[in-house]
Amino acid sequence: MLDVAVASQPAAAAQGVSEQGASAIRGLPSNLVELTQPELRDMIKDEYKTLLIMTGGVENNDGNLAMNKHNVNIKLLGEMIAREIGKTLVAPLEPGNAGANIQIGQAGPMLTQATYVAVLYDMGNFRRNAGFTEIYSMGDSGGNGRGMQAAAHSLAKIYANSPDCNCAIRSSDSNC
Repeated sequence: MLDVAVASQPAAAAQGVSEQGASAIRGLPSNLVELTQPELRDMIKDEYKTLLIMTGGVENNDGNLAMNKHNVNIKLLGEMIAREIGKTLVAPLEPGNAGANIQIGQAGPMLTQATYVAVLYDMGNFRRNAGFTEIYSMGDSGGNGRGMQAAAHSLAKIYANSPDCNCAIRSSDSNC
């Protein structure tokens, strides 16, 4: 299952943007933190306005499965989605789990739902002010969907009246 929460402007497809963005042409990575500041600045000027905030998680599993399975999966998935969409970058992975089920030996980190929402909100708000107009929070860990959706709703309320934003909220587990 992949949960998606969006506070965005309808972007590339509606505007006829090429499937192959400048990062593929220049051989630049899709992961935001692997770029230099001048590369990022130039990519935003080159209409890289879509950002994926990937949410992972670390949890206890049996002896045959890594505790960070969500982080591994979602990092790879984010890079694949960014390449497929084109002109899209991936923010640093947000690895925390939302929830209060803290146990001795828990792999963590576990964040309260309020902290998790605040982290995603701050990440989205900062990136929105940095020039991204289409921001997606995505995760494959079941407990993260509510927090992603709450942060996206809050951001959409703030930016709904911006001239460059036609905000929409969607989630695979909601009726929005």
